[in-house]
Amino acid sequence: IRRWLCLQTYCGYSGRKVAMKKNILLFSSVEWNWMKQRPHFLAIEMAEQGHSVVYLAINPQKNRNEQLLNNLWLCEISNVRGYMRAGVMRFVARCKIALRLRKRPVDVVILTNPVQLQMLPERIRKRAVLIYDCMDLIPAFYTGKRRALVENMEKILCCRADGITVSSSVLRQHITERYQVPLEKTALICNALSPKDCLEAAHSPQTQNMKHPAMIYMGSVDRWLDLQTLERFMTSQSKWYLYMAGNAKPEIAKRLKMIPNCILLGQLDHLEALRYVNSADVALLPFVTGGLVDMVDPVKLYEYLALNKPVVSTYWPALNHFR
Repeated sequence: IRRWLCLQTYCGYSGRKVAMKKNILLFSSVEWNWMKQRPHFLAIEMAEQGHSVVYLAINPQKNRNEQLLNNLWLCEISNVRGYMRAGVMRFVARCKIALRLRKRPVDVVILTNPVQLQMLPERIRKRAVLIYDCMDLIPAFYTGKRRALVENMEKILCCRADGITVSSSVLRQHITERYQVPLEKTALICNALSPKDCLEAAHSPQTQNMKHPAMIYMGSVDRWLDLQTLERFMTSQSKWYLYMAGNAKPEIAKRLKMIPNCILLGQLDHLEALRYVNSADVALLPFVTGGLVDMVDPVKLYEYLALNKPVVSTYWPALNHFR
């Protein structure tokens, strides 16, 4: 019954009627002001359906505690930057979370990173239905001892969770096989987009400072990008301009700055990033396959297609449903 109730929380997101309104704590691995991803869309959608949602995240810069929309509250805590590797910082985070949520009832907890289980206050852990929303191959983001820690915690979380939602069929297969999770304990909820944001971007004036012909990549500029292919193409096709909209790792940014006609836009408001995509001629998903990438159901691909852009992408099996 607990598993059925917790999975019903997502029913409205997949188009079915929700029978009961819940008090939901969504512990996100990305801050609220980060470029919109799956946790943002889930939180907004569930709040619009009448659930009371608290969006909880670690923000290295500052504490935030405010109401964002009807039924949606933001709770960001700071000064726990080392929580991933330091037990004392996870304890500090747990105390801060317990203090912030002491007056809020919680029916359902949605975790997006296995280590968050160690930061969940005991009173909440015992009473609430626990969901693991697995949108990526989380351990692949880490190396060494931290990767081993995350893998161990993911095994524990998959065992304790009342339900597991995954973003791709490939990821679902990985979770069920690696941790011996019964298939009926999991639910596939592919990624999606905000139609409102895409419509607003589509009807906005073209970005004036964009040079053409223009290609654009929207998202984190990190080690999963196929830099060799980008460098080779941009060097041989000098008439093209390459725009990168998103936070860039310093070592990746340094290399991209050496590519001809490559413009780093940095972190943009999500709507502004979509406006750049709408103004470009071609949208890119230039990933290196293997590990992390092979499990991804990319939100940006839904947004590229919603804006009617031709897309040039690396191929990996999780994209097959787009056919």
